[in-house]
Amino acid sequence: MVPMTKDQQHPEPMSILVMEADPLRRRWIEHALSGGGYHVQTVASAKQSLQYLKRIQFHVVVIGGHLRAIGLTEWLPETKRLHPDLPVVVNQVKWPIGRDYLMGSPGAFHCLVCSLQTQEVALRERVEKVVRGETQSLG
Repeated sequence: MVPMTKDQQHPEPMSILVMEADPLRRRWIEHALSGGGYHVQTVASAKQSLQYLKRIQFHVVVIGGHLRAIGLTEWLPETKRLHPDLPVVVNQVKWPIGRDYLMGSPGAFHCLVCSLQTQEVALRERVEKVVRGETQSLG
């Protein structure tokens, strides 16, 4: 369900907090979800995520696979205390080809783009299912 503002006939975009330490993966997740019409805020650590969660109500949190500082064992209980019903989606962006190899091979770049496009669609679908309550989130 998308909230409506008092002064608008159009729904507000869903707000998603993305927590991913790797800058390339963080940008990719942001791009994938922004393209779906979501308002996306990104952070590089669990600590930054908790700072945002204390001040802002998000509809969904997407966690990448490269976290530093505090891990999920510390982050998840604090998040559930702040927002008990907040859905959490874990996303692992996979780079099927080494970054060094991409520099000299147009075919490798095409393969990476196709893989990321497929992952982008899958991520959006997972987020939409969690938002609609069709699947369980982490926690």
